[in-house]
Amino acid sequence: MVSAETLLQQLLYVDSLLAMDGIIPSHSQYQDRMGRIIVALDTALCENATSPVQVKHFCTLLCQLIDWRLRGRSLRSPGYWPTLAQHLYGVEEPQEPFSTQLEALLSTSTGELLKLSKMLLVWLPSIEEEQGQLAKLMADWCEPPLPLAWTPPAEAEILPPPVAPPTLRSKARFPLVCGGMLMALTLLWFYLKTW
Repeated sequence: MVSAETLLQQLLYVDSLLAMDGIIPSHSQYQDRMGRIIVALDTALCENATSPVQVKHFCTLLCQLIDWRLRGRSLRSPGYWPTLAQHLYGVEEPQEPFSTQLEALLSTSTGELLKLSKMLLVWLPSIEEEQGQLAKLMADWCEPPLPLAWTPPAEAEILPPPVAPPTLRSKARFPLVCGGMLMALTLLWFYLKTW
């Protein structure tokens, strides 16, 4: 059986392709495939003695993120395709921001679900309205804590290795190398001229 972490990674990889304007040939096939992965993730988490309520909350959040990504790409017309969260869990549009939902999940989950929630936190799309809350969550939950304002480290001065002065031996080889090259080019010219 595939682990829950592997299933989440599959979902996040596909989400990253959508974020980079990847092409989806069929919306219905895409939604069906994502739905099957989320159901498998739900099953894998429930088998590991994780609370079914928390698992449902986590998977609903994943569905809402995927639906948000699809809406941003204008791939579905309103009312034509049901959202993934509505199709799988009967949940309409998210009432709270993603960061608030994820914060509640991080503070109440343990074990594997906590690990997966942290993975989702790092991968969460950058939504302009939620930048401050996401930065605070990253600082609180990432190990080691990430600084809120990252500054590049100062570059150390790297000195080039010392160069040895040319020796008499290396100076004497130069005419030999040039003469050999000239001889080879002359022979090649005569060969091609007679051919």
